[in-house]
Amino acid sequence: PKTPKPRRYELLFIKRAKMNKSAPHVDAGDVARATELKEEGNQLYAKGNTTEAIDRYTQALELNPKDHIVFCNRSQAYLSISELDQAYSDAQNAINIKPDWAKGYQRKINA
Repeated sequence: PKTPKPRRYELLFIKRAKMNKSAPHVDAGDVARATELKEEGNQLYAKGNTTEAIDRYTQALELNPKDHIVFCNRSQAYLSISELDQAYSDAQNAINIKPDWAKGYQRKINA
């Protein structure tokens, strides 16, 4: 008998599994520091310090390049200063990491 074709959601799981295998290992200490930097970036962005927020988000992503939320936050920060190419790129990175997260698509559309 024929092998059935995988369903769309199954293909997403396969793609994500392959992507996660090729992603670099992230140390737990780096994740913790990246989370702190993300929070600092969020506070700076809320206060209107967009370029400083982008810097913190960038530092966080250097430590944890798997964090789709930081990519989305930095995308929003870039959008707010009309850096549309960077905003689009970050939104796409968020989608690549977590394809079922709607906010990544929202950022991409806005860029």
